[in-house]
Amino acid sequence: MKDQEEEEDKKRNDEFEKNNSEWCKQYLGDIEARDKATAKKKQNSANLKAKGNKFFKAKNFPGALEQYMEALMLMPYDGTAIITNIAQTHIKLKQFDDALEFLERALAVDPKNVKVRS
Repeated sequence: MKDQEEEEDKKRNDEFEKNNSEWCKQYLGDIEARDKATAKKKQNSANLKAKGNKFFKAKNFPGALEQYMEALMLMPYDGTAIITNIAQTHIKLKQFDDALEFLERALAVDPKNVKVRS
């Protein structure tokens, strides 16, 4: 029964692709372009985070914060690492209300994050 349904689905899909080849080609092209754009954003965000880490180690906390915030703008849903780095930078700048806000954001994304809880 399941094999028959899969075979019928395949036939329908093949027929659709045959009748809409231009649309399917454009759809696949759009997916590829989106994937490339996302990969580029992710790489740029990682580069900004790395720059922020260098600034942080050099105790240039305003510079670190700027880099981390730019990284977060590029990839706002990419885990908690950048968010916790921003919180840590706010702590170093004695901006405790801002630090608390970002720590709460990190916990909302990942309630079990050990780094946030320590």
